[in-house]
Amino acid sequence: VANDFHANIPCVEWPLGTFCAPLHSCQFAVGDGSTLDSDMVIATIQMTAQDYREEVRNVQEELQRRDVQLAEDRRLREQQDREYEEALLADQLAAIRRAEDSSPAANEAANTSAEVPASPEAEKEKEAAAAKEAEEESQRQQRKNEILGEPEPAASSSTARIRLQLPSGERLQRTFLGTQHLSEVYEWAHCCRPAAIPKHFELCINFPARSLKDRSA
Repeated sequence: VANDFHANIPCVEWPLGTFCAPLHSCQFAVGDGSTLDSDMVIATIQMTAQDYREEVRNVQEELQRRDVQLAEDRRLREQQDREYEEALLADQLAAIRRAEDSSPAANEAANTSAEVPASPEAEKEKEAAAAKEAEEESQRQQRKNEILGEPEPAASSSTARIRLQLPSGERLQRTFLGTQHLSEVYEWAHCCRPAAIPKHFELCINFPARSLKDRSA
């Protein structure tokens, strides 16, 4: 490559005023003053270019294999997540059914007690309990409206999107800040679920499978 035009060198013009001479017309000098064979230089360059192309192709194939493996690993993890969630939901539903289905002895005792007229004190306690539950449900609904009325924080590196799956199969989702405590997540889960049944519950995560009990975290 020559940056200046020279009348004695047959060359072609390149952009930006640069001129290139054909490689076979160039003379290459080595340390002892002898010249290199231009054909050998051209063959060396061609071989180097071929090796480079093969190396690029190998790298691309390796990247493709890695992408395929990553996609397969991701698909397997998603399948495992779904299977675990389905099994967890089935266990929770079975536990609810067992709790709802009382034993024959308990049913008989309940029927017997139903036949006996309740005392005035028992009636008052029953009415007080019903009134308390109605008040708690009213407060829960009011707090639910307050929570849903608050705008969710924008998604960023300091937020987390929490998806809650209820025993009934219904799902709730909401974004929380990293500075918020677990007690706020429990309050959202309790107030925003369709019904406060069961009254007491624990939040669980899949991987690793454990219960979230420390509400101050």
